[in-house]
Amino acid sequence: MVRVQPILARPWVHIRNATDLSHRPSWLGHDHLQFTERLFSKGIQSHPILVAQTLHKLKGDVPHVAFAGRSNVGKSTLLNMLLHGRPNPVPQHMAERKKLFDAKAAPVSATPGRTRHLFRFELGGAMILADLPGYGYARASKEVQEGWRELVDGYLTNADRLERVVSLVDARVGVKSSDEELWELLQERERQLMVVLTKADQCTPEMLNRSMAHVVSLLEMMQSSYVWPYVHAVSGLHGHGVKELRASISMIASDFVTRQKREGTLQQALTAELLPLLKKAPSARVVAVSSTAHLGANKELMQGDLMAPDRYTQWGAYCQSKLANVLFAKELNRRFQEAGWKATAVSCHPGGVDTDLARWTITPDGDPQKATQLRKDTPLVDTVATFLTRSVKLGANTQVFLAAGKDGDYTASGGEYFDNMAPGLTNPVANDEALGKVLPVVIPSAWQLVQTLPRRKTAPWWALLLSGLGFGVIFALLLRLWSWRRQAQKGLPAPAVKRDGRLKELLATVRCHTKETREATASLRQSAEQQERLYQMSALDFQRRMDDATRRRPKRMEVAPESLQLLRTLVAGDEGYPQWFQRASAAVQRLVTQSSSLAVARRSLQTLLLILQNRIVHPSLEKYREVNASSTRFRETFAEERQAIAAELLCLAGFEQRGESFIASEDLSQAERLRDLLQEALRDLKGRWSQSAPAA
Repeated sequence: MVRVQPILARPWVHIRNATDLSHRPSWLGHDHLQFTERLFSKGIQSHPILVAQTLHKLKGDVPHVAFAGRSNVGKSTLLNMLLHGRPNPVPQHMAERKKLFDAKAAPVSATPGRTRHLFRFELGGAMILADLPGYGYARASKEVQEGWRELVDGYLTNADRLERVVSLVDARVGVKSSDEELWELLQERERQLMVVLTKADQCTPEMLNRSMAHVVSLLEMMQSSYVWPYVHAVSGLHGHGVKELRASISMIASDFVTRQKREGTLQQALTAELLPLLKKAPSARVVAVSSTAHLGANKELMQGDLMAPDRYTQWGAYCQSKLANVLFAKELNRRFQEAGWKATAVSCHPGGVDTDLARWTITPDGDPQKATQLRKDTPLVDTVATFLTRSVKLGANTQVFLAAGKDGDYTASGGEYFDNMAPGLTNPVANDEALGKVLPVVIPSAWQLVQTLPRRKTAPWWALLLSGLGFGVIFALLLRLWSWRRQAQKGLPAPAVKRDGRLKELLATVRCHTKETREATASLRQSAEQQERLYQMSALDFQRRMDDATRRRPKRMEVAPESLQLLRTLVAGDEGYPQWFQRASAAVQRLVTQSSSLAVARRSLQTLLLILQNRIVHPSLEKYREVNASSTRFRETFAEERQAIAAELLCLAGFEQRGESFIASEDLSQAERLRDLLQEALRDLKGRWSQSAPAA
């Protein structure tokens, strides 16, 4: 008996070229392995657990990699080995509440179905590993298992940043029908699938080779654009193959980090262009646009527990952002003074300007066309909006006033807050220098919190209008009275720009600053275009070298003896082949038509294909020469009305029926023909099923 070498019993196998031992993927390069080591050594940031009712909190820009598999497949053990390097890092004495609400490791148990929530583990802000509840056999009630299915289905549907789903398969058992259902679901949802065989340490090389070959044969028939082209084999208990799996998964984190760096290049270039201009200018000014709403901000949220979602409100966040603008102007002005630059920074309130942003206050979804049509159809809304707001030209008065230095000089009023071209009322928190110094650290943390919070439903436009109409009018009148009183006390000029020679001087100054800004923008655009040209030249040179290497490669085609014999038969004009092909095609179509569902038809075709594939690949093994039609698996796969069709197809493949068994012949040509026909039918199964549906 010829012994088959277990060449597929390896930590990873390429699907399209499984027997090539010289292939080395890019994720095993030296630079990427170093990136993977740094990524998994940065520590783990835990996230709140999720259930089906809290999936709406699943927000953020960090890509997700989800792990799914049957219960007791070793999913949690493998996750812990990936994250911590050991299968169960959680101490036995740790309380269950802490395991859930401060989860930095996956819960491990010998009881199937231990994972009942969705756990998320973030690595260095570049990738999140998600632990999904297991499916299949689990010691839980049907209601609980139904909740798990709802959670998994909702996650696969609504997770916008889900980049890959890792399907774990027990290498000892092989692929089950529930695994194939998950793969089919991922194909429908257009999610990328990655298959990993677990518990490889408990398999012999022959067993692992057989499981790997079965998985590769199934993945070859799926749409390649949604399948990761590598299958991994690991041991979550001893760590075999974990290093390769880490490197393969971290490709997603590497792409995310590269994309973030590319997006931040423009901001860095703009800052690099503006800072030298501010340093060299004889006098300069930075104007930060804030709002009177900063008076409603408080210091506690800026310094308190930023990860407390119950303290977050939409209006409070808006006030905090405006307070941050005032703090930024004051802190920037202090740093200008410390550096000895002749520049100042101020903040201002332009007023309630009637701009396109007002659409968010009168329409729930912020559609500008709906807002415009609503104001046309409802004169009352248009009248109230016009009364409470000012025009764009009047709203720009304070910014132009400060940009032209009409408050005295660029060196004056540094760090001040202006309202209606005069110093305005400032929140006492804005004078806290310590808070201004920690602002660059606080704001990113607050933004990360906002990304994880659920978006609250927007109230109707009429409710917002009625609730804010009375308070808005009273607040505007009191603020105007206070402004006039403060101006009278300080003897400041009237808050208006007179139409005299000062207006021409003001316009000339604005034009000068606009020209300098345009020149800086043109210089930045020129630098970006130069970098783009260099990139295109490098890409063209690389493509040219690849074309030259392809042309120099010798073209050689090898034909197997079996394929050559088939070609000779076709050229010789086998008179029986058309009749055989017609009978086989009709039998396959009847098998699909008489199936109760698309999944049953797929399972029937895959079973026949597996029988023929084993016979063709292992012609010398006796166990593949005989097919027992009375076996339980054969009867479950083919119902009574379809057993005759399966028997007809086996006879067409060269099998001889002897009672309840089918014995294969030595000639494999008919088996190879039927195998190709079944593969074609599987690829076009949905089309065949849709054609047979009306007839059914």
